[in-house]
Amino acid sequence: MSDFLKQALANAGLAMEDAEVVAGGEGPIEDTPIEEVIESSDVEADPVEEGVDEIEEAAEETEEAVDQIETSEEVVEALESIYASMESAMADGGLTAREAGFANAAIAAQLKRLRVASPIKMSTESFVSLEDRKANTELSMETLKEVGKKVVDAIRAALKAVREAAKNFWIKITDTGGRLQKRAQEMIKALDGKKGDIKNANYLEHKGIKVIQWLSGGVKRADWPKQALSIVKATHAVLNWSKTIRTGLEVMAEGKVPNLPELNESAFADLPCGAKLVKTGTDTFSYKLEVTKTGEGATEEFAVPNKAALKTLLGQVAEAAGQLSQFRKDWQQTEAAIEGALKKLESKAGDKPNETQKEIQSKFQKAARAALSLPQTWGSFAFRCMSAYLSIAANIIKHWENYTKQDAAAGA
Repeated sequence: MSDFLKQALANAGLAMEDAEVVAGGEGPIEDTPIEEVIESSDVEADPVEEGVDEIEEAAEETEEAVDQIETSEEVVEALESIYASMESAMADGGLTAREAGFANAAIAAQLKRLRVASPIKMSTESFVSLEDRKANTELSMETLKEVGKKVVDAIRAALKAVREAAKNFWIKITDTGGRLQKRAQEMIKALDGKKGDIKNANYLEHKGIKVIQWLSGGVKRADWPKQALSIVKATHAVLNWSKTIRTGLEVMAEGKVPNLPELNESAFADLPCGAKLVKTGTDTFSYKLEVTKTGEGATEEFAVPNKAALKTLLGQVAEAAGQLSQFRKDWQQTEAAIEGALKKLESKAGDKPNETQKEIQSKFQKAARAALSLPQTWGSFAFRCMSAYLSIAANIIKHWENYTKQDAAAGA
């Protein structure tokens, strides 16, 4: 469980279980992180690598926290449903012993998803007489209502903590993006100083082939400039999508359900690593980036780009890095929109929101999570890919003379 939610639940006064329980079921299968692939491949060290690692770690932490906050909201909905069933049972004198057993197990199972120990212990012996049934059902309902409120308070606190952490994330993005952009531009100048060109040479550094295979996503012949251009297009799309989400938050703050345009999914075609944008729900903001993280099926030989293609690749890396550096300003606007809209939304709903207000609040929380998660996930992935491109390009430039010799020998 992420520290953000764990701390928020504890601060809300909920007793945590000692046992490790994965919220929402089994976790994802672990893949070898790309930083390990790069470190084990003897590819030339990248001076921005440390910054990229920090960005990736921060994005993964945010994504984990956002997923668990979503699980917490599912738990709240389930507890509300159980509460409604108990309320209905009061018309018949309260829960029966059998119903109390079921309710007890259901409450414990839901709270276990959050690693929270259930404070409700409904013994079947306490639900025998009509008087005991009614009194103990009322007592359990009061406790359940209080637990639900504490979980809601924890969700809000966790979201606030994640938003605070996002500020540091975008500071790192700005700093690392600037350095990455500068390095790409310097490498373009270095290429201009190289004599000759490459037509038929294959990548020589076989110890670094894992990095190329990771980028290729299993494709036999990767078009690196085309992949890098897809990063530029997708970065534009995410930036525009963030503006759309801000508009949606402002509309919801007025108590209305927004009708927002979909994210431009075509901009995410031809991404490195077999990555793809996946729709995870019916809402406009329900998207997730899935990455293959495998080189399986890729060839052991990759054609080295010629000078023009390599310069195009580096130019696209520089452009995307510059775009991502602007996300810090964009995030500041999004964070302000979330804060302002949330206050307005809560003031309109009061302590007892109606069904329409509850629906809008639910959509608002999803939109706020999306505004936190997807830009960070995308930023982390894009930086990791661009760092890998620069590592490969640096190696090609370093061994340029060897490649031109190989090319000349192939043409002889």
